[in-house]
Amino acid sequence: MKSLIWKEFHENLKWVAVPLVLYGLYVSNNGECLCDTFYLFVRFLGAVFGGVLGILQMTFESQGDRRAILLHRPVNSSRIFLAKVLTGAGLYMAALGIPLMVYLVRSFLPGHVAPHLGFPVRWQLLFPWFAEILTGLVYYFAGALMALRRGRWYGSRSLGFLAAYLSGFLVWNVAEFWQALLAIFLFGGLIAAAAWGSFLTAGDYEPQPWLAKFGLAFTFLTGLVVLSVESKTIIESRLFHSNSDYFHSNYVLDHSGRVLIVEHLGRGGIRVKDHHGHELDELRRKPVHEVRAELGRLYAPLTSAHSESYHGHRNYRVFSRFLVSLGNSTTPPGESWAYVPDQGRLVGYDLGGRHLIGSIGPEEFVSAGEQPRSRFEGRLDYSNIRANPDYLVFPGGVYAMDFAQRRLPLLFSPAVGETVLSAREWRGDGSWVPLETDYQGTLGIPGIQTYRRNESGKSTQTVVGTDRAIYLLDHQGTTEFSVPLAYDHQSHIATLHRLENPLRFAVMYQPSYFLGVVERCTMPQQMIEYDASGHELSRTSLRAIPFGQPTRHQPWFGFVTSPAEAAALLSALYNVLFRTVPGQLNGYSKLSSELLEMVYTIFPYPLDLNAGLNNGRIQLYVVGMLLNALLGAASCYWLARRYAFSPARRLSWSCCGFLFGPVGLLLLLAIHDRPARIACPVCCRLRIVTRDTCEHCGAPHATPQADGTEIFEPTASLPGFAGSNAFGFPIGLS
Repeated sequence: MKSLIWKEFHENLKWVAVPLVLYGLYVSNNGECLCDTFYLFVRFLGAVFGGVLGILQMTFESQGDRRAILLHRPVNSSRIFLAKVLTGAGLYMAALGIPLMVYLVRSFLPGHVAPHLGFPVRWQLLFPWFAEILTGLVYYFAGALMALRRGRWYGSRSLGFLAAYLSGFLVWNVAEFWQALLAIFLFGGLIAAAAWGSFLTAGDYEPQPWLAKFGLAFTFLTGLVVLSVESKTIIESRLFHSNSDYFHSNYVLDHSGRVLIVEHLGRGGIRVKDHHGHELDELRRKPVHEVRAELGRLYAPLTSAHSESYHGHRNYRVFSRFLVSLGNSTTPPGESWAYVPDQGRLVGYDLGGRHLIGSIGPEEFVSAGEQPRSRFEGRLDYSNIRANPDYLVFPGGVYAMDFAQRRLPLLFSPAVGETVLSAREWRGDGSWVPLETDYQGTLGIPGIQTYRRNESGKSTQTVVGTDRAIYLLDHQGTTEFSVPLAYDHQSHIATLHRLENPLRFAVMYQPSYFLGVVERCTMPQQMIEYDASGHELSRTSLRAIPFGQPTRHQPWFGFVTSPAEAAALLSALYNVLFRTVPGQLNGYSKLSSELLEMVYTIFPYPLDLNAGLNNGRIQLYVVGMLLNALLGAASCYWLARRYAFSPARRLSWSCCGFLFGPVGLLLLLAIHDRPARIACPVCCRLRIVTRDTCEHCGAPHATPQADGTEIFEPTASLPGFAGSNAFGFPIGLS
């Protein structure tokens, strides 16, 4: 086996230089930045190199005389495959792992600072890089399977790459690093098992071990499902963006306190209505750019009193789990500061001297080497950092940041039993002016409101939202305006608006991001108006308006959706769609959000789902899905019968066709080669040539006609003769 490993190493070592050269070219132009762009490059490089290496290593010895020479060794075939795989995986890890090891060694040298962080690298920040390298191994086994598997022109051998793509999707979006490793080992192991079985049998399916058969079925089924979902998503997305079905709407307030409904239509159109649903005459026939400009002047200044992304999606790729970079106008040149959640303190680093300065807690600054006496409790609201770099928001208070003086003045301290949720800065006449909602789909994913800062004013105010009240503070932290929350902060998101003539305030309560999509689309919004001293003036309930509307194409996608596919999507997204009580503060998982965004165009509208079979659109979707299932079951049964499968195998494949529709039929075609058939001499029906007896009538093959070239005696007169087999040799002789 050592000689085989050396042979593979000697033959394939030259390919290691290719990814190293490409990596060097990328780094020389873009640098090493631990960010999504860099990780995408590593993923692309690993996928291409891994897949090509697997193909090159297996192709030249997968058939013909080369395969015969390879297997003509006093070594078990499985050991030969293991030698190839160990060598190929080792060369791959060397090519992709050398840059990581160099970066790792350089990063942990004393005094090293990552340029993009302004701070020494923590080893947890390298988890995504390592995960992307390991993902390339899944592509390596997919390439090996493609080289070993015998397939037809329609490309079933490439389905392993689609399964590898799904593993990469999971690796990118799961919450924890161990979950990413689990996805890599699950998909990589099963695809490797499929490649191993194809190596043992030269691509034939029937003689393979059961583990290899299971791995091949899993790989092909996963690839076909990915192909089905992605193709439908691409088709509908192109239709969706090319027609006028695109629609979403939201409530806004103008300076006088008037409630408006802004509807964003297809092809960039905008329609503005009052809260009764009547279109505004003054904006009815104006061009779109004039309507946008007029809306910018009409909007009342506002800011969010509660952050919808309070903790964000939990993901091992998020830097803020380990290090939150900080900085503002008070940061001295040559210094870098960051909040380290594990320590609960702000840590400073001298970039020039390359040494630790010290740390700042809620009470004091301590130099490097000294033992701190206090730490911040609770999680930092890091969603506030980019918009408001002067504040640190913790559940126990809001702190200003003065790095020059090495202190954190307490700007706001909540009452006993009260928890701070967010803090936002307000400048002049109310610094945050909405531009346009970044809407993510017709399923009603909460729009992410984009704001621009209005710098016309000089005064600075801060809006602090807690779990009990909303506070408006001046630049010294004195409360100028405060009102208690009228609705639970977990089920509602509050925004504070400044109204004019006379000066007063309004608080809008919108459904929380932590509720299900259906609940958010059906829950009415509330508006409460206050005078400048905080006394309530009026309370208005606004009817629920769905964030979007269903497209006319969605019901017809039931005809190309299988029951298993619909059930998997519905079970994965059930909590996201139908949650009726506020979830945890981290909202949806990143995987759920990405999955919802990917399939919203082909999945029934949430309000349709909520109505169930009483909705005509859902009825059409279900009918189409059942027809899809029946077509798949009938097709699989017909093909299994044509292949002369046993009754049990016919039933199994029929169930597969019913669950997966035409995908089940494609799986059957991809796994089993079409058998050659000839006419039976007795019943004249086509029979499979590899069987000794006809599957229809049980008759044996016909005896070949004598042509004078025979070298054996006639067998018909021999004692004990019972006939001949498929190749003309006598059987049953005693």
